[in-house]
Amino acid sequence: MKANEFVKKHGWDAVINAVKSTNAEETATFESTNLDPILSKSGEVIRFNVKVHRIKYEEVKRLVESYELINGLGGYEKAKKAFDELCEHEKDLITCGRVVLTKNELSDALLEYRRANNIFEMDDYIIHDGELKVFAMWSTAIEGCAYIGYAYAEDGEMADKDEFRHATDEEIEAGKRLDSLKEAT
Repeated sequence: MKANEFVKKHGWDAVINAVKSTNAEETATFESTNLDPILSKSGEVIRFNVKVHRIKYEEVKRLVESYELINGLGGYEKAKKAFDELCEHEKDLITCGRVVLTKNELSDALLEYRRANNIFEMDDYIIHDGELKVFAMWSTAIEGCAYIGYAYAEDGEMADKDEFRHATDEEIEAGKRLDSLKEAT
């Protein structure tokens, strides 16, 4: 289980509360338990298969910080607009109240926010059919479908939103899906 899956399972409020009430070291982990029922042929629950997922505290904390930063800027659309203005005017810093951010910090926070909230922007790296691809744009003809393409290629295809996900930093660096990233149970 990854940090964004942890948030989807437990909700932003619970995760933010957990991070703020924890004085954990960087090497600490959160644990999340799944109880998967094992059914008999007749459909009755025989027992439960218990899966414990360990999620790095540092990753969850970084995700919460990105979430709070984006919301502190007025939400995703306003933060994205601020980033676009930085790029347009070739500036490197943005000030929000007493907070000063670099363009890279804001870019990273926007990406973390998109990953956690299933928001896709043009040129986001995604994993589809086990391969690293690039999100192009949402289809206007078919609701819930998007045009995607292979990373570093001109051609592409259509895919339903449930068929792809954001690629992790490690997968982008490796240029492919990494099965080794699956958390141990």
